[in-house]
Amino acid sequence: MYTPRGTGPFPVVILMHGCGGIGPNVKEWAGWLRHEGYAAFVLDSFGGRGLKRLCAGSAQLTGRMRAPDVFAAAAYLKTLPQIDSSRIAAIGFSHGGWTLLTSASTERQYPDVSIRAFILFYPSCGGFTKLPGSTPMLMLLGGKDDWAPAAPCEALAKSAAAAGRSVTAVVYPEARHHFDGAELRAAHHRGRCPWRPRRHRRLRSARARGRGETGPRLPRRAAPKMTVAVRFVGSGDAFGTGGRFQTCLHVSGADAAVLIDCGTSSLIGMNREGVDPGEVSAVLLSHLHGDHFGGVPFLILDAQFSRRTQPLVIAGPPGVRARVEAAMEVFFPGSTSIQRKFSVEFVELAQGQAMRVGPATVTAFPVVHASGAPPAALRVEYGGRIIAYSGDTEWTESLVDVARGADLFVCEAYTFDKPVKFHLDYKTVEAQAERLGARRIIFTHMGRDMLARAAEARFERAHDGLVVTV
Repeated sequence: MYTPRGTGPFPVVILMHGCGGIGPNVKEWAGWLRHEGYAAFVLDSFGGRGLKRLCAGSAQLTGRMRAPDVFAAAAYLKTLPQIDSSRIAAIGFSHGGWTLLTSASTERQYPDVSIRAFILFYPSCGGFTKLPGSTPMLMLLGGKDDWAPAAPCEALAKSAAAAGRSVTAVVYPEARHHFDGAELRAAHHRGRCPWRPRRHRRLRSARARGRGETGPRLPRRAAPKMTVAVRFVGSGDAFGTGGRFQTCLHVSGADAAVLIDCGTSSLIGMNREGVDPGEVSAVLLSHLHGDHFGGVPFLILDAQFSRRTQPLVIAGPPGVRARVEAAMEVFFPGSTSIQRKFSVEFVELAQGQAMRVGPATVTAFPVVHASGAPPAALRVEYGGRIIAYSGDTEWTESLVDVARGADLFVCEAYTFDKPVKFHLDYKTVEAQAERLGARRIIFTHMGRDMLARAAEARFERAHDGLVVTV
């Protein structure tokens, strides 16, 4: 708590830090607010949860999960004699701003707490289409922000204002993400930056930290964006419905190609499409059902007979090595003990953590699909692009976090509108499309019902051999 001199009561501002924790900019804002006669309550949402940093992926603590912290803090502040309980506001920075968007939308759930204003610095607004509630809101956005683009926030502010809510979006045309950072001082040689608040001219230099503060994150230094090709080697269900091969996506364009899932028929599909299996550096598995990982034993044996020398990385749920090797022994007894000229490296994907796998950074999110090991939806950062993939699952809120802001979301649609346990139907996803916030959605893993009614769908449907660029 930063409290001005005197006895008060003082108006107070709750400060919600970004994905990197309580950084220099939050402390500087607290100091400035105190100088101006406000108390500042710096709310640490990480320490009590055992977290240190979420910039590489926020599945462990999303904005939705963090939103109750704001109202809990306000309820606590109301009990302090030095605080004017009728004058409580909140400021959020990036992940904190994302949190306040959810808080503003759920304020009616907390009738005993009154927050007078929400101020959001460079929040992520992707997936938000409505903003219920009545508390005034100010969004401060960077026109050149490539982490949390201003356009979705501007559109949200416009629609909310049209609905009668007091929402203002201010865009600083030349500003990028984290534009209020105290550490920017050194970069501008102590000169005043045209888009930094004037009262920040005395901010001290501090160690620079990575940008990127909301939702599932890119690495600290983002790779330059390039054209990435996604080839649907297989787009069918487990049973080859419609003559389609089982699930397999071939992603290329960066240093080396990767596969997302590798069903039993994948090697056949790659050969049919003229794709060299030897160029695949890593396989990313969503779950351990045969139509999603059963092609891995064949890929490994093909590499052995093709005299491959480069390592092959297989990443998947906990237990992935045991399941793959067990499958190899069933199909080809003794194959796991053969000496090869290349190594097969297994990586277990820990859910909620961004992990480097070959040329990609992968974050696994929990989903609902019984498969003998924790299933996951995957958010894959490759070549500066984001490809989200649902895997097999029934509807779960984690899909919103997986798909938010993705260049492409590849999603299961096993049926058209019939609920099937552990699987998604097209109509459910269509109803959630705006919340998902992906730039493009393509459906895959389609069963008989979905294929029969495909013409009724307004979103794209995959077919074997389809190639899209992102």
